[in-house]
Amino acid sequence: MTASLHGKHRYQRIVSEEDKPPGEHSGSTKQTSFQWGLVKNLDDFFSQIYTYYSRQGFVCICVEELFKLVQFVFIVFISLILLMCVDYDFVLHYGDPIVVNGTTVGHRFQGQSVFSAIDFTKLNQLKIDQMFGVILFLFVAGLFWLGQSVYVAKKIWEAWQMKKFYSQILQICDDELINKSWSQVLQTLVSKQDEVPLCIDKERLTELDVVHRIARRNNFLLAMENKGVVSHLYRFPLIGERTFLTFGMKFNLKMILFSDPFATSWQLRDEYRKAANKFELAERLSRKFFWIGLVNLLLFPFVFAYQVLYSFFSYADVIKRNPSTLSSRRWSLYSRIRLRHFNELDHELKYRVDKGYKPGKEYMDCFPMKRIFIVIAQSGGREGVRGVNRTLASF
Repeated sequence: MTASLHGKHRYQRIVSEEDKPPGEHSGSTKQTSFQWGLVKNLDDFFSQIYTYYSRQGFVCICVEELFKLVQFVFIVFISLILLMCVDYDFVLHYGDPIVVNGTTVGHRFQGQSVFSAIDFTKLNQLKIDQMFGVILFLFVAGLFWLGQSVYVAKKIWEAWQMKKFYSQILQICDDELINKSWSQVLQTLVSKQDEVPLCIDKERLTELDVVHRIARRNNFLLAMENKGVVSHLYRFPLIGERTFLTFGMKFNLKMILFSDPFATSWQLRDEYRKAANKFELAERLSRKFFWIGLVNLLLFPFVFAYQVLYSFFSYADVIKRNPSTLSSRRWSLYSRIRLRHFNELDHELKYRVDKGYKPGKEYMDCFPMKRIFIVIAQSGGREGVRGVNRTLASF
């Protein structure tokens, strides 16, 4: 009896954490699973995963976001110099001949450097109203920069959290991310649900569930466009009806349509589910459109000035070196909405419309730009037409 008991029940050695193979340490796995499991807002979480992939990792995101802050400071600094510290008489008449009694005796500002046109001492000679304008300009720019700094800090913090998720859960480091396709990342994410459950309402999410949550708002906007709820067709004086959509208009449209009706990024408010509240909610939405439009009107001078300066500093040198960029074509923002499929992510849309660029350009070339040729010919003569021909030929 005793011998049989000893034969059936033998003591076994307890395996310690040090003896376990890599990846089987229960403490670290449980801690990591507890940190990332049962995410409250899956829409934002999956969107951050996709954004981290599309922007190619933590370092790229940090560099891009920090350079936005540096770029804004540079534009503000250069704008202040151009407005207040440049001697435009020096710039416009540099090297002009000095003629005395019909004889050229020299040139204006001869022997001086071009940088002599910049005189910082002119700031000390400003009048009170000019000084007030400079202070107001710097104050508004400083407030905007502080707001951008908070936004950039938030983005960097989110990117850091995503970096830890990619390395700890998905086992993908930033160096490997550039060689991974989105489908591979998505398959890895779905396969890790046994270790890290992400959703409490559904036992296991599929690839379609993840993509649907990432593209939810774009799907809503696309459905509104298809149903005619949101129209981008406007009637302009003299030129008639034209489709018109800018990035600023799209930003405002999303802010209006998705901020108030949704309690969270995915949950619709209860009052929007009741048909009896339809007219009251329509009136509230109308007032919101009015106030957002008024704010845009007040900020228009600052936004317009910044856009002009940003475009000048971004494209002036490119156009100077390669004038053919003026005649280049690209897909408009409106066309990207009209051509988009449901649940189609940004990189998939870009790949698809890029494939249609060449046949689209060939189709547009079937319609000669006769009016543009007439305007340039009248303003620049034959040289103007030749310049257009060279531009189009080089393109």
